[in-house]
Amino acid sequence: AAFNQAIMEMGALICTPKKPNCTSCPAAAICIAKQENTQLNLPNKKKAKPKQKRFLSFIIYQNNKKEFAFQHRTNKGIWQGLHHPFLIETTEAKTPLNKLQHIFSDLEIKHIGEYNKHILSHQELHIQFIELNKGLLNYDDSIIWRTLDAVKNIGKPVPISKYFNAKFDI
Repeated sequence: AAFNQAIMEMGALICTPKKPNCTSCPAAAICIAKQENTQLNLPNKKKAKPKQKRFLSFIIYQNNKKEFAFQHRTNKGIWQGLHHPFLIETTEAKTPLNKLQHIFSDLEIKHIGEYNKHILSHQELHIQFIELNKGLLNYDDSIIWRTLDAVKNIGKPVPISKYFNAKFDI
């Protein structure tokens, strides 16, 4: 533990990335960077990978009992274990109307929101909310119906919480 602490102290005070103080370094005699005169080139930082862009459209749909269509994320990745409204993911910032028409019959759209950016460490999410006035859901595999009170109390991603807080004051 003392050795690790000493190495960290040396890195913080002597062997700094911008101005290494090699004349005060107790390891200067065995330092390969000093021998090769490359200490100003270190550390060699890797370029960060570009963030993956994803386009997510959350469908805000209520049945005649005023319950919202939600899904539970069981797959690995972002938001595992959380709940969110019915989701359609596309490869570009294009409202997925054709996919909506396959999933809902007798579809009537109330509002299509703009895409808003939500940044994660490794992904750039572009999220929009599509509110429906009516429609018959032709897809029921993974739907969990939630009342507004239930939506208030379930675990959900931050953008979903913000949307429901703004729209329904929960």
